[in-house]
Amino acid sequence: MDYKPLFDKLLIKPISSEQNVGGIIIPDTSTSLKQGIVIAAGDGRPGEPMSVKVNQKVLFKKDGAEPVTLDGQPFILLSERDIWMIN
Repeated sequence: MDYKPLFDKLLIKPISSEQNVGGIIIPDTSTSLKQGIVIAAGDGRPGEPMSVKVNQKVLFKKDGAEPVTLDGQPFILLSERDIWMIN
């Protein structure tokens, strides 16, 4: 995949956070926070290099996320400022 986001944008592969508790499936719609893996990252804004790197696991709020489909796979586009945590 040769996609390169511009400026402070990130391309993220979402990770399902469904949980199975005592045989009951809790869908990931029960929280506004989502997890994903950074697939591609822009270079940052002038004078502000990116602090999020490719292959990092991130936690982000789904409100700022823009769902896209590339090469038949679901991804999320969002700005670095919408990332709450990295791992």
